[in-house]
Amino acid sequence: EGGLYTDKSRQLQGASPYLINLDMNYSPKFTGERELSLSAVYNIQGPRISAVGINGISNVIEEAFHLLDFVAVYSLNPKMKIKLQGKNLINQDQKFTQKIKDTGRKETVEHYKKGTGFSIGFSMNF
Repeated sequence: EGGLYTDKSRQLQGASPYLINLDMNYSPKFTGERELSLSAVYNIQGPRISAVGINGISNVIEEAFHLLDFVAVYSLNPKMKIKLQGKNLINQDQKFTQKIKDTGRKETVEHYKKGTGFSIGFSMNF
């Protein structure tokens, strides 16, 4: 709150200049009522302003990052399904940088990994 913004003009905070999604699906045919669906979903978000700089301090930039998810659903019959899911399989470092005014260098101010998640489930419709 308060202070003078460092940049007179800038992109919208939180808005990436580009966003790319790719979804690939494969559903082979089986005899009978069995079905299989395999999906891989890829996402890349460009760098975006995480925190707007004030009083001569530069903006904090959340650097571009890649996500890859995978989902497999196997239908034993119309009422029973098994689902296997993997999220954030790349598990790339989430990096935040800030340009230092005096040196012009970009410094990492924060970084972390969100982690990878796996789940398996069974569902039955009555």
